[in-house]
Amino acid sequence: MRVIGVIDIREGRAVHARGGQRGEYAPIGVAACERVDGDPVALARVYVESLGVRELYVADLDAIGRGLDALNSGVVGRVAAFGVPVFVDAGVSTVDGATSVIDAGASVVVVGLETLTGFAALSEICSTVGNPRVAF
Repeated sequence: MRVIGVIDIREGRAVHARGGQRGEYAPIGVAACERVDGDPVALARVYVESLGVRELYVADLDAIGRGLDALNSGVVGRVAAFGVPVFVDAGVSTVDGATSVIDAGASVVVVGLETLTGFAALSEICSTVGNPRVAF
């Protein structure tokens, strides 16, 4: 079985996503060897060091909702520093967007059908950052 730790980020905080009601997302707290209190890096630490999770998925809700200028790149970089593969969903639909996410520290950029402008764009993203670094 493959277990992937999920971290949803809004305004630099790890939030508990509930049924797409983004206005109701509150900072997450976890009591597993330490308190998280909305800190996405502390949550990544719990996943990797305490629970032994070997992959992480980060949904950057700011970038998804407002564009890549809102990318929490510092948070992505600090999460990536744990040395496990980090998949980042930031609403990417262009090569520049994919490159920004990879440059922030993501191992893999997630390209979602809902943000993709067409399969030609997906092909261009794959050829630029490399197929193994793209999840569709």
